[in-house]
Amino acid sequence: MTYVSHKTRIYPNKTTIKLLDSYFNYRRAIWNRALTVWNDAYDEHLINANQSPTPTWQSVRNELVSNKTDYDVMFPSTILKSTCNQLGKAWKMYFDKTLTKFNRPVFKSKKNTKQSFTVENETSRVMIKNNKLVLPISRDLKHKSYGIRLAEQPRFKGIVKVLTISKDVTGYYVSFIIKLDEPIPTIKTGLSVGVDANIKHFDSKDGSVNTLPDRLLSLYEDVTYYQRALAKKRSTNHQFKSNNYRKVITKLQRAYLDINRIQLDILHKYTKQLVKKFDYIAIENLDVTQMKMNKRLAKNLHRSLFGKFKEMIVQKATMYDKTVYKVDRFYPSTQTCSGCGNIKTNDSYGGKHSLSGDSIYHQHQTYRCYECGLVIDRDINAYINIENKMLQELQI
Repeated sequence: MTYVSHKTRIYPNKTTIKLLDSYFNYRRAIWNRALTVWNDAYDEHLINANQSPTPTWQSVRNELVSNKTDYDVMFPSTILKSTCNQLGKAWKMYFDKTLTKFNRPVFKSKKNTKQSFTVENETSRVMIKNNKLVLPISRDLKHKSYGIRLAEQPRFKGIVKVLTISKDVTGYYVSFIIKLDEPIPTIKTGLSVGVDANIKHFDSKDGSVNTLPDRLLSLYEDVTYYQRALAKKRSTNHQFKSNNYRKVITKLQRAYLDINRIQLDILHKYTKQLVKKFDYIAIENLDVTQMKMNKRLAKNLHRSLFGKFKEMIVQKATMYDKTVYKVDRFYPSTQTCSGCGNIKTNDSYGGKHSLSGDSIYHQHQTYRCYECGLVIDRDINAYINIENKMLQELQI
């Protein structure tokens, strides 16, 4: 049983925009009501010295279902279920000590420019006909269904199990989770590859991909400019309510979204190319917080590219029945000679290979081994070492 995801833009008309906005409002209301129930149950759990049960998304859902109003019955019940489930996952990530970037769930505001709702297609009422998304509507409303034009058909044939419709400053989108009618055909090649991830490009023996095109670099500079403009406005307008402030916020949000889409487009094409051609793929399990970035880059945004790459290559490898091996972050792929295996250290002749080369030849892009005499491009040397490490560990 194979599931795949697909996201595309949708173009609702005025009628369906009103409908979707009512769904966004309902989902936000459910989230806030569910969070209130969760907070009350969790406080009771703490006050009673752990004698009361800890809240779960199922218990919160049951509480909301038992107190349904006439307003609730106007919308698909799966929105309530999926929202409670998402709240449970948010709390789980908050309590996970290994995840440091997740804050405590908070109430959602109507002013938030990004809105969404999720529908689980349990009865297969969500369909795609004539390049339109047919969304089921509660029988309490006047119409039974609406057709919303899709920018493109899903690339996979199967049953839509879950769909999420979202809205941001650039428009409306739908994300499908599809259960495939047939497994994705895979061709075993027996080939292996190592990938060396750098700031501006990812390299392998299959070629190099530019991860910092001019358009992306320009957007990073825009983000930095907008952030400084907002900081300046905050220093002069502590209520943050001026029209100019809101306009800059909108421009910043649009830049964030454009960056994310460009990154995803680059990575989708690159990872698909890798999993189709290679059965074994080695990548570095990098600590991106330690990577040195150019001052022109929006550092946190560009660092997110590496996390997205790891997540995407693993997801696609699973889909195509391929193997991804994560090389330990402390493995010295840059310092190791791919010819003889000698590892450069601070005490060795020439010292370590750094961003300015070694102490003898100040050439960043050229690796020189003073044991066997190998002279090779730094990135080529690194991805060969990464692949060899995988072959050694997996005994391929």
